[in-house]
Parts: sequence; C-alpha cells; structure tokens
Amino acid sequence: NKFVRKKSPKKKEKTSHLDLVQPKWQDQKGHDRCPTLWHTWIMNLEYISKEKEQQLLQSQETTQILQSKISRLEHLLQLKDLRIEDLDMKLKAALSARPMR
Repeated sequence: NKFVRKKSPKKKEKTSHLDLVQPKWQDQKGHDRCPTLWHTWIMNLEYISKEKEQQLLQSQETTQILQSKISRLEHLLQLKDLRIEDLDMKLKAALSARPMR
C-alpha cells in the first residue's frame, strides 16, 4: 500500500461573473469561437427587421387605402341622405297639392 497513489481531490474551476454573461460562442477573452454563428445571428436579425419593416409599410398602405374608401362611402351616404330628403319633400308637396276626394 505504500506505493498506491492517493487521488487528489478535483480542483473546482473558478467561475467569474463573465461566465454568466459571456455568450457560449465566445471564449474567456471574448474571442469568437465560431464567428460565422455570430454573423449569421446578426444577419438573421437584420433580415427579420427588414421583413417586419416591410410588413409595417404594407399595413400602413392598406390602412390608408381603407380609410380613403371609408371616406368615399361616407360621402356617398351623405349624398343619398340628401337625395332621400329631397324626394321626401317632393312627395309631401305633391300629396298636399293633390285635391282630396
């Protein structure tokens, strides 16, 4: 037993606050382990951002078109109301001018 080597306890790895914040694709010095992953991530964010911006512009355009259609329909409704009032007055005038039997 004299020659049996005792196992030394495992050393605990020191963890710093950087370990908690450091992205997994970066080493302790902040160098990229996989730069393509980082660039791909950025490119995806840019693509999503541009896509959302395009969707927003399309939604704004659609909203503007619908608002102009609503305005046109409201105007037509006013014209119809005026026409109905005019015809109603003419009908009343014709009925009152008509001799009673």
